[in-house]
Amino acid sequence: MNTQNSKLLTTPKERFPFKPFQDSFLLEILTMYYSKQYPEEQNLVSHFESKWQNKQFTFSPNQWKQIHMVTFANNIRDWIHTGSDQKILDLLENLVSGKEPATAEGSLDVALELVEWIFTGFEKDNVVLEFLQFFLGKLPGFEGDFLNGLRKAYESEVNEPKP
Repeated sequence: MNTQNSKLLTTPKERFPFKPFQDSFLLEILTMYYSKQYPEEQNLVSHFESKWQNKQFTFSPNQWKQIHMVTFANNIRDWIHTGSDQKILDLLENLVSGKEPATAEGSLDVALELVEWIFTGFEKDNVVLEFLQFFLGKLPGFEGDFLNGLRKAYESEVNEPKP
């Protein structure tokens, strides 16, 4: 094997950019729903950019993601069962911030998948809202029945026949 080929095998792959409002189905639906509900309000992307400045998020390496998603899902189920909502929020915030081990660049893609899983499968609206406020900042409308309306928009989009 020549030197160039062995170098390719040992060099870590470059991580692809993760664009949360394009690459996350939940955030795509949230953006559409929020802009319909609050047309006078600055769009969510602007809130995101002002909160996170110029942070560049990337997709998590697939191997790392596959291994850890099982662990994270099991932990979240346990925490939901024991009412440990703060542990769920800590995990999600640490994933985004890059404080979770092996995610120095952050794993926003993983955090958003977990939030979507919680949003669609568990009655933990408080966790979803708190994460969204952590992620986007305090926004008008992120209270009360907001998530019920978002859930209806999400389900409508999921169930809409595609051509």
